Amino acid sequence: MDPVTYAVAGIALAVTLEVRGGGPLPAHLDRTLVVAALAGMSPDIDSFDKPFGRGNEGLSYMLYHRGVVHSFVGCLALSAVIVAVVWLFSRKGASLGRLLLIGFLCASLHLVMDATNDYGVHPFWPFWNGWLYGDFIFLLEPLVIMSLLPLALRGIMRDRGSRRANLRQLGLVVLALLAILLLIWYRVATGVYIGWISATFATCYLLTQLVLACWRRNYAPIAWASLLAVWGVFFVSSRCAKAVTVSALEASTWGERLVQVDTTPAATTPLCWNVTTAGLDSSSGQIITRMGTLSLVPSLMPPCECRTATPHGPPTFEPNGDQTPCKTPPGAAWYWTAHEEASVEELRKLARRNCRVEAALHFLRTPALKVEAKGGQVLIGDLRLDYSRDLAKYCKYRFDELEIPSCRSPSPWIPPFFDPGSGGPAMELH
Repeated sequence: MDPVTYAVAGIALAVTLEVRGGGPLPAHLDRTLVVAALAGMSPDIDSFDKPFGRGNEGLSYMLYHRGVVHSFVGCLALSAVIVAVVWLFSRKGASLGRLLLIGFLCASLHLVMDATNDYGVHPFWPFWNGWLYGDFIFLLEPLVIMSLLPLALRGIMRDRGSRRANLRQLGLVVLALLAILLLIWYRVATGVYIGWISATFATCYLLTQLVLACWRRNYAPIAWASLLAVWGVFFVSSRCAKAVTVSALEASTWGERLVQVDTTPAATTPLCWNVTTAGLDSSSGQIITRMGTLSLVPSLMPPCECRTATPHGPPTFEPNGDQTPCKTPPGAAWYWTAHEEASVEELRKLARRNCRVEAALHFLRTPALKVEAKGGQVLIGDLRLDYSRDLAKYCKYRFDELEIPSCRSPSPWIPPFFDPGSGGPAMELH
């Protein structure tokens, strides 16, 4: 999710806790909302941890984003720091203990929202270091923020004591709403992540939520029920997409044993799915990763139309993938966009020599490996997140095969693909 969504979710949760039954807004609510917004965004502070320099930001993002601060223990520590800082500047309003509780709940909501997508979280560190993947919400899902935005605005839109101040805050709110709608329709015009049908639905959804917020004084139950409904629809659709994927690969002659199946929906569209699989060919010791676009209802939304509304590619590991015209037979549900192979033993060999590769294996869910013909350069990354040609983005690491870099302490996370408990091969590095 983006920082704005996390801040809105935190403010909405604080308003729900502070304004019971749609009653009047308490005095000095601003401090509570500041804590809620900052705490809601705070776990993503590890996005700024980029120790390897500009050229290796993709590696830094892979190894350190969603680290220990993306755990309930980390959320408690972050919320304590935020509350302490805010308390120094203002002591009016909620008690210190209540502020700490609200901050912790808002930061924890961040983890819950992160758990809905395919990037993964490990909220129970240090007691359990495994990854949890929801695989049913897109990283930038408009319906999530639209479900909670009117509730968050209720905490912001208050009588500021003068007509001029009230008009100023009203103008800022209207500009914010217009900016969200303009961004969605800009994405439609540029053909990135969202189609016009989805954008129309999202626009109507936001307007409906605003009307309900104005009509119902106690709007909080409607807002949270709307969010749960969005999650529920996408969750059920994602499980259908996974089942269709498993059936399709079992019916194929490709032959690999599936270890990971990752699904990401198109924005606002539970009918279109970007699917990435990672399997193991036991006879050859090859990791086989595939990416495709799946339509659950191809008669209504063909996979080629779905492809324009989903993160597609991958441009780095399959340079011509985005340039190939999408053609499928009538009624087809699939359009496969990528197929990569990597040797298990080659990855183990690289990990023994390069501690950064070893650390990356604790993150890679659908590992992809490319050895370049010239210069002895190796590119390693995760096929599910390969949305850009930029090697400094989206969890990629390019290095010399003989490179022996320095590293921080080893990652504690259980390797998603190299986990015998999930059906994958063991790392066996030593």
